Amino acid sequence: MPSFLNTPISSIFSGDFWRKNQKTGMKDFSRAKARGQLAVDVFQTEDDIVVLAPVAGIKVEDVEVVVQEDVLTIRGIRSLDLDIPQNNYYARECFWGEFTRSIVLPTAVNTAKIDASFKDGILKVQIPKANKVKMQIIKIKSK
Repeated sequence: MPSFLNTPISSIFSGDFWRKNQKTGMKDFSRAKARGQLAVDVFQTEDDIVVLAPVAGIKVEDVEVVVQEDVLTIRGIRSLDLDIPQNNYYARECFWGEFTRSIVLPTAVNTAKIDASFKDGILKVQIPKANKVKMQIIKIKSK
């Protein structure tokens, strides 16, 4: 039997992934491993690659979208304008601060025609696929 099967389930939730709240002593989900990560959905249509990212509470001027070669990068900052002492928290699951997410695009794209929009807390990046070279049949001439 593989040794990892003998590992107690509780050990999976140890370390930085779970953190005790200093005030209550209770364990809270802390996102320590995913800090700064941005969740995305990436899908394709016939003509486009589309990226959706929930960025609720972020000002549009605090988000940047960059495409370099075959990588799309979304970066920004989530600001919390409240001064709350760390030990006053009972749970802290939201991430505040700088975030970044890079996605390798699955196909060649037309970077000159990328469109990014922001509506109802969702960032939508629509990236047109590059024009595919159509197959051309070459007629062979006999001489």
